[in-house]
Amino acid sequence: MDYFKVFTDSIKLWWNNKFLWLFGIIAVIFAGNSSGGGSSSFNNTFSKDFENNPFDKMNFDISAPIIIIMIVLFILIMLFALIGIYLKSRSDASLIASVSPIEKGTKLSFSSTWKLSEKNWFKLFLIRLIISIPLILFSLLFLVVVVLGFITLSRNSNSGMLPIMAIIMLPLACLAGIYAIITSILYTFAARFAIIKENSAWESLKLSWNYFTSNFSSLIVFWLLSLITGFIVGPITIIIGLALIIPLIALIIPLAIANALIAIFLGIISLILIGIVLSLISGPVYSFTEIYWTKVYLILQK
Repeated sequence: MDYFKVFTDSIKLWWNNKFLWLFGIIAVIFAGNSSGGGSSSFNNTFSKDFENNPFDKMNFDISAPIIIIMIVLFILIMLFALIGIYLKSRSDASLIASVSPIEKGTKLSFSSTWKLSEKNWFKLFLIRLIISIPLILFSLLFLVVVVLGFITLSRNSNSGMLPIMAIIMLPLACLAGIYAIITSILYTFAARFAIIKENSAWESLKLSWNYFTSNFSSLIVFWLLSLITGFIVGPITIIIGLALIIPLIALIIPLAIANALIAIFLGIISLILIGIVLSLISGPVYSFTEIYWTKVYLILQK
């Protein structure tokens, strides 16, 4: 098998059909819904004299307008998340479904490619949901252990709890990392079974495992070739990102001293704009990756 030819043919298809880059940009913008996992960030401070009922020390002064604003923000966030799930899954399905028609000589546009995914895009969401359940459960377990551990530390000041927490969580975290890697591989090919072969979500996952194990050696070679794009694009993205973020930090720090609220608002808006700029770079790369692995799937299926 001419592995490198698959790579170069993918580049030609990607370059000659630049409208596919738009699907990659859309997918990258809403990529926060793609991983299927959950992550939590904790920045908690506990005083030494933390009592049994911490809420006694908190002064809640939340007026009705603030509650309404919080509810509206929550609804908007959920709405944005649902729209993101739809657009990400639809873009992925469109990229996967476009490769075979283009190779057969069919002339596609953005709208006609978008229509290719209208039947099967929901299967991609179901596949992500299925493989995400163990990671979601792990995240909840991690949250419970961390919260209980810190509450115990705050009450007893028993530093012996830290090694116990580490012993419990580190092996689980390693298993979760391994599981995330395996499922990301399975998703890559399950998505193609679901879109190209129109299998169900569950059947696509089972077929993906068989496909991966029976083509393991070839897939390793294809994976090594795929690293070429990362070596080229990665440094460029980092340089551009730093060139945008460093001036932003230099602007925000003195502004934060003068007016923290304005600094936070401008910082959020600036980070959104920087994310959009970076997506214009990583989006086309993402579309190439989807095209490449679709061609790999089609070649090995033959």
